[in-house]
Order: sequence, then C-alpha cells, then structure tokens
Amino acid sequence: MSLEDKLDANTQAVKELTLALLGKKPGAATPAATTGAPAKPPAPPRKSTATLESVTNAAVRVREELSEADAKNIIREVGGAEKLKEIPSSKWDAVIAACEAALANAAATPADDDL
Repeated sequence: MSLEDKLDANTQAVKELTLALLGKKPGAATPAATTGAPAKPPAPPRKSTATLESVTNAAVRVREELSEADAKNIIREVGGAEKLKEIPSSKWDAVIAACEAALANAAATPADDDL
C-alpha cells in the first residue's frame, strides 16, 4: 500500500468517525454535498438586551410570587453567583428565562388548597 493510499484510508476513517460522533450515518450525503454549495455558516449569536435591572425585576417577581429560596436557587444554579449583582452579564438572559419558567410552572401547577 502506497503512502497516498494510506493517507486516503486515514482521511476516510477520520471522516467516518466524525460522522459517527455527530450521529450521522457514514456515506450519508450532507446538504452542502448534495447542492454543491458551501455549508451556511451559523448565525452569529444575538446581542442580549437584558440589563441588571431586568434580571433584578425577574428575581424579585420570583421572590414575591414564589419564595426567596426559589429566587436564590435560580441565582445560584443558573447565574452561578451567590448574589444578584455578581451574576455575569453573559448569564442574564438565562436567569431571566429561568425566572419566567419558574413563574409559568407555578401558575400551571394547582395550589394545595384547591384539593
């Protein structure tokens, strides 16, 4: 086997391993391969419009409508901080989403006194 053949075999093995890791079947055509067009680059991440004030408002709603423990848990688990002001701005959107999800979940769950 020549060096070129070995390189080709190795390249093919790497491609098949990559497809296997991505959960695709080896030999399956990709959209870029079928159209001949280059793959479309992923969209750039959207710019966050969240502010510390909007994060604070969301956490306050959770504290008032659910409990202080729930608000602190979201700050700790999602925000990765002990205090609201320590949450990195990169996590503000996730904290707001978690607060909204907790409030929505509480609204969808019947209260114990309804039984």
